[in-house]
Amino acid sequence: MKDYTKLLTLIEDIKRIGAECTDNEREFVYKMIGDVLKSALNGEKASMSVASSSGSEVMVRRRGRPKKNESVAEPPKVKGKRGRKKKSLAEDSTLASLLAGKPNMENIRGFLETTGLSESAIHSLFAISDEKVERRYTSLGTDKKAQAQVNAVMLSSLAGAIVCGRFIADLRQVREDCRALEAYDNNFTNNIKRHSEQVQFLTQDFVELTDAGKNELAQLVRTLSQTGA
Repeated sequence: MKDYTKLLTLIEDIKRIGAECTDNEREFVYKMIGDVLKSALNGEKASMSVASSSGSEVMVRRRGRPKKNESVAEPPKVKGKRGRKKKSLAEDSTLASLLAGKPNMENIRGFLETTGLSESAIHSLFAISDEKVERRYTSLGTDKKAQAQVNAVMLSSLAGAIVCGRFIADLRQVREDCRALEAYDNNFTNNIKRHSEQVQFLTQDFVELTDAGKNELAQLVRTLSQTGA
């Protein structure tokens, strides 16, 4: 009767290694055990490359398993684009609902008092009904497209403030206004981003005026209302 002590020891070594492996690597280890048993039953020598536990460990390690007691740094977690997109859509929906409210001049009462602007100046630039605010102005006060685009954002923010009390603008509407007033070009988004002192991005499509932007808006309204833009 053959002495299978060495064979059993080898199998135990391979099983021990398999216990430390992942599921995918364990399948490979079990295949090794099967190959060893086949070799022994067929009368072949079991002194193959898997004949020692150290050799087996090397083979498994080559498949990517870390050494025992070796710490493996986890890859940095990347925030999914899908999660960011859902959050942005939710914010867009909230801001859009604010701009869908009904106009009320009381929403900008503090702005008028702080800047010294009159209601008549506002009414000269906007047609304000019980349901909506529409622009009356046909000029943005400059021939330079870059500044005209910023002016369009500020005026649209004023219309937003009349509705909801916040100087918010939907850039999709601003683009349409710029096209209608021949002030739009492909640099629109980058141009607005460069004016971060006056305009703060809330989402990709919505912006809000800073205090500096409101001060500049007041001067723009004063100029346009006096020139009858």
